[in-house]
Amino acid sequence: MKPRNVLAVILAGMLVVLSLPATPVTAGDETATEAEVEVLPGTDLSYGARVVSSRFTLLSWRALGEPDNRGASILWNGWAAIKLERRVPDANKISIWAGRLGWSSAVMKIYVSADGRRWRKVCSANVRSSHFQRYDFYGRFGNVQYIKVSRSGGRWSLLYLDAVGAEGGD
Repeated sequence: MKPRNVLAVILAGMLVVLSLPATPVTAGDETATEAEVEVLPGTDLSYGARVVSSRFTLLSWRALGEPDNRGASILWNGWAAIKLERRVPDANKISIWAGRLGWSSAVMKIYVSADGRRWRKVCSANVRSSHFQRYDFYGRFGNVQYIKVSRSGGRWSLLYLDAVGAEGGD
């Protein structure tokens, strides 16, 4: 890696660390309200369990598990390939929790794979929000065990990746 690229990665990492909140924010109003609860059946949603490969990604392990507002940072033309907790047969929904840091939007491209070797691009989206936002993509994705998220676009933004997941068909 060229010294200039190493410096850019270090500076981007420092920017990520400085942008994280120092302490959790909690709400102070705890007034009780009467409410009814309806328990719905669980879905076949599988979240990321392990990062199998990545490029130009800082803290990639933060993109694993359920959304927790502590994401990985994908830099210029970087990507992260993530293995799900379990294979999702006949997946019909891919969910990505992402945000951006910088002056311009970041473009994320989503790929799926059943074996981690043959990837199929299924969608892309402009990420304009500076906070984590859920992006749901619907389609016939087949058997999904791996999800790969890549970032492209301008140099003046980073893609935050908080979580990935896939949901099975009916």
